Amino acid sequence: SQWSNLVVLPVVTPVPVPTALKAESTVQGLRLTWNATAATGFRIFRGNDELAKTEQAEYLDKETQFGKPVNMENPFSVSGSQ
Repeated sequence: SQWSNLVVLPVVTPVPVPTALKAESTVQGLRLTWNATAATGFRIFRGNDELAKTEQAEYLDKETQFGKPVNMENPFSVSGSQ
């Protein structure tokens, strides 16, 4: 068997993980906010399910009803990207 074609890949520093994820219950739904540096995009998850992509350091989950308890068996998480 022969060698494959040589491919050069750039090494990129990973984006820091967003920090200080906070959830606030509002009349519109559950507002998530976080701190992020060097990220230009974010993916919002609930458990393993991706809910949305955004370029802002906040997300409004309109499916969560105001005044109702939030099921934290599947917690929210955020990942950043460039």
